[in-house]
Amino acid sequence: MIRTLVILFCGVTMALAAYAGQAGYPEKVVPETDRIREIRLREVDGFMLSYRIMPAEDGSAEEAADQAPKLLLLLEDPAGEQVTKGRVRFVIEAPRGRHIQVLAQPGRGGFIADLGLSEPGEYQVRAEVATESQSLEDSFLCRLN
Repeated sequence: MIRTLVILFCGVTMALAAYAGQAGYPEKVVPETDRIREIRLREVDGFMLSYRIMPAEDGSAEEAADQAPKLLLLLEDPAGEQVTKGRVRFVIEAPRGRHIQVLAQPGRGGFIADLGLSEPGEYQVRAEVATESQSLEDSFLCRLN
């Protein structure tokens, strides 16, 4: 009887593993490439915040080169689960004292904002994040060339 249960358990385990392999899982984070680069990784109250700069993707390659890059925030909760629901607001002080406030939109497994980061220099970035369970704030200095 025990032998039968062990064989049945092994069979079910193998079937589930095969199903999971065929179904696949989406990537938890957007991989860093030569076009998408991480500029900051920080833990705030157990949440991991990964900020990435990504190029504009609309239109042709020539049009994208003329457009400002976008800021992507990937967020994981303390359990390591990706957070895609919530509200993210970026408050930016640009190199010449210009202030920018933008609400990020969900996308790419995180939150994307077109901040108009077109001129080179130092940007003071403040992120205000509201998830279903907690509010977070983070700020940092970002240098763009």
